[in-house]
Amino acid sequence: MLSKLVVSDRPIHDTIGSMVVDGVFDRHPTLRAASIENGSDWVALLVKRLLKQANQTPWVFPENPLDTIREHVSVTPYYEEDMRKLADLIGVDKVLFGSDWPHGEALGNPLDFVKELHAFSDDEIRLVMRDNALGLLGPSA
Repeated sequence: MLSKLVVSDRPIHDTIGSMVVDGVFDRHPTLRAASIENGSDWVALLVKRLLKQANQTPWVFPENPLDTIREHVSVTPYYEEDMRKLADLIGVDKVLFGSDWPHGEALGNPLDFVKELHAFSDDEIRLVMRDNALGLLGPSA
């Protein structure tokens, strides 16, 4: 149980952090990454750490690391997380619908997820529930 508390989000935190620091998105400007089934609580901590590092070693970062994440990384939050806070940090266009369905702690019907988006406008809900994923899939979707 302790390992879940200590390291549950480290793999995705470290993977996205490495992609930013190592310039993967700079070398491949059309590359997009999506974090699925990792929640979103790790995002704010990663951004904080990247911004601190960019302040200390600006020559490593061709652009603000938050801007890099906002352009290249989409995230599927768990429904119990603060989705508005995530959207305000990385942009509502990078928040993807996700569901723990059929896990026991799930909401039930995956469409019940919409009830968790009470802090979002109707247009933002459409982005989260549909349009953002279609955008990742490309024009043929």
